[in-house]
Amino acid sequence: MRGPHLHLELRDNICHDWGVNQCRGTGYSATSKPDGWLDPSDFIRGLDIEANGADSVIKVNKGLPPVSVKISLDPRADIDKNVDLWIFAFTPSGNYTYDWNTKAWRQEAGASYQGPLFKLSSYEILNTASSSLLTAKGTYTFDFGYDFNMNGSIDFDQLVADSVKVIVK
Repeated sequence: MRGPHLHLELRDNICHDWGVNQCRGTGYSATSKPDGWLDPSDFIRGLDIEANGADSVIKVNKGLPPVSVKISLDPRADIDKNVDLWIFAFTPSGNYTYDWNTKAWRQEAGASYQGPLFKLSSYEILNTASSSLLTAKGTYTFDFGYDFNMNGSIDFDQLVADSVKVIVK
């Protein structure tokens, strides 16, 4: 009899489920969620911030095209755990925090939200067509994350985060 062992099933972005025919390959199992196997996607925290649909860096000319910054969150096993949620904009004219309660940017440090973690589909936190936040040339960095110590301070040892840069020419 074999002892405990680790099994790894590799999937690409179209293979989200166990035992899907087009996903067969290294590590494939014909049994949907075989006894004793854990689906690793149950533990992967889905957190994303994008600018105009890009995950890392975009370059735009001042004023055109409009820039849209969106966040999404799928905390999976961490849903309903208490967190500090952080949404920051580091800009040439100063640093800003997005206030989840007022749905507005403020030029002061602090948590954007404190409370139970929730699932969030794509949500726009900035649209330059109706905001003056990206008015100057330069590099703008937007950070989105959370930590599990709800104390109003960033706990880097527990931080789950993502960022995106917008370079305005």
